Amino acid sequence: MLKPKHALSLRNGLPLILWALALAISLNSGWVIAYRFLYLFTLLIITSLVWSQGTVQAIQVERAVTRQSLHVGDTLIEKLTIRNRSPLPQMWVAVADASTLPLHLVRQVITYLRPRSSRQLLVRTLCLRRGRYRLGPALLISGDPFGIFRAQREVPAASTVVIYPRLFRMPSLDLVSAFVELEAQRARRTASAGPQVTTVREYLPGDELSRIHWRSTAKHGRLMSKQFEQRPARDVWVVADMHRAVQAGHLLPLEPENGALFSRLSWPPLEPSTEEYVVSIAASVVRHFLEQDRQVGLVAHASHRCFFPPDRGPRQLNRLLEALATIRADGRTPLYRVLQLEASNFKRFDMLVVITPSEDESWIAALHALSLQGVGILPFIVERATFLGAAGSSSLANLLAARRLPCCFVRNGQTPDQASCYMPASS
Repeated sequence: MLKPKHALSLRNGLPLILWALALAISLNSGWVIAYRFLYLFTLLIITSLVWSQGTVQAIQVERAVTRQSLHVGDTLIEKLTIRNRSPLPQMWVAVADASTLPLHLVRQVITYLRPRSSRQLLVRTLCLRRGRYRLGPALLISGDPFGIFRAQREVPAASTVVIYPRLFRMPSLDLVSAFVELEAQRARRTASAGPQVTTVREYLPGDELSRIHWRSTAKHGRLMSKQFEQRPARDVWVVADMHRAVQAGHLLPLEPENGALFSRLSWPPLEPSTEEYVVSIAASVVRHFLEQDRQVGLVAHASHRCFFPPDRGPRQLNRLLEALATIRADGRTPLYRVLQLEASNFKRFDMLVVITPSEDESWIAALHALSLQGVGILPFIVERATFLGAAGSSSLANLLAARRLPCCFVRNGQTPDQASCYMPASS
């Protein structure tokens, strides 16, 4: 899009033609007036050449943004400062920007910039698509007051901006995750103290006889009780299905020349693509559990393996949101295979939130196998058929219910906070 970093072009060739004509007449006739015209046009051309080159070299562009990271739906505000460092005024300078952020259009002509002065441009851009984008480079175009030459210079890119996925509040997660916790406790049927002994201590009145550690009692000559490990809240793993073959829908066109037509009201909360739904749901689930001070990890197999072990806090949130901002559904590994490959990372008492548009039943069997190992399971299904103009299917819901697994469904046109969640009936 941008021209070479430094370039000079001719805008008006008439002065050069007159200079050549004056040179030819003066050399052939020796006419004094012809020599005067030759000197005049020589001075004019040299002055224009130096002025044009000096203008773009004397102009400095400084850019600053209010935030380096935003969410889909936010407005990026960038301030461009055009500074004239020359002791001479600049008659005009055009600023053209080549940022990769969609709809970030900077096309401005600044007239008469006084010596040692600056002018500021405020650019507001509605962020409609997640990703990492470059701000710049900028192309400066200017010329001499006589309109003979045009010079241009490229100002390198200054920074990048990351657009995170759109986040939604998901109150239904509290109820469904509580059900998962209760089901896991019911399946374990262990004593309230917990299954693992970490140390022993002296017997205290009221301790159950089953707590007595007889080997230590015999060794110390007094009653000793088992001290059990207090089981912390389980870690949460979010698995986003980035298998290319199961995706459906499409991204909406973003044409820069029609940028003025875009607004928050005309743009849907989520683009009609299963990829965008999966990513947005994953980001919302991550924030939901991190705000509860849970440890949250992320797994996704795209063109490369995206793996973040469980951690908590704002730093983990930023790390996972940045990964989800740039990930693409270009993976070749089906979900069931991802679950098999990553199964060793999912420990007993962990909770596994799987987000997928896949209609293949194989991943349900893989989830059921993990549930039998004590992993809490919560599938979040993006109904792929609704992105193809068809009605949703209840076959996956029936299969999950048969294995006593809860599930949540989101259709095309719904937002994640409008998900329909189902829990198996109590047996």
